[in-house]
Amino acid sequence: QRVRINAQLIDARTDRHLWAESFDRELSPESVFEIQSEIAAAIAAALQQTLGLVSDAPTPSSLPTRNAQAYDLYLRARVSRDDVDEASIRRRLSLYQQAVQADPDFALAMGELGREHTNLYWYYSRQVADHQAGRHWIDRALDLAPDEPQLRLALAEHHYRANLDYDAALAELDKAAQGLPGSVEVLAFGAFIHRRAGRA
Repeated sequence: QRVRINAQLIDARTDRHLWAESFDRELSPESVFEIQSEIAAAIAAALQQTLGLVSDAPTPSSLPTRNAQAYDLYLRARVSRDDVDEASIRRRLSLYQQAVQADPDFALAMGELGREHTNLYWYYSRQVADHQAGRHWIDRALDLAPDEPQLRLALAEHHYRANLDYDAALAELDKAAQGLPGSVEVLAFGAFIHRRAGRA
């Protein structure tokens, strides 16, 4: 019921040891996220002192969910996020649905649930139900976390894949980019939409 985490910072060019610390904590399903945040904050503070970096470590209030089961389901679905065969999309839909059932306020899981309904509509089904479910879950997620850039990205994808609305998609991508500066995913999707719209 205890965990020890050893963290080290080594200069890869010289193999010189810069910093190290061990963290011993009591571990339970309820405390795993608090431990993660505490240790991430401690490591970020040490790096800030050692390297002069600005700390942006997650705080407990910024965690996507406190439900360990919901988070595990979310991560299991994310592993195959780029696979767009129908079986993979349906598997992710099931996992995200279970995550939302485990935590009805898990906004990121709701957003991904909406994204996968949109993917199913775009790539395979062309069913109104999938079109509507995509927007429904993304809107529910945005009600809970209106400033979450990943949700803005999901909405941008919905605007394009469900409605072929280039302008709305690009507007949401601009919002996503503010929270995800330098994101390859945002940049690549934006370039794709510009090409499809003939604006490249």
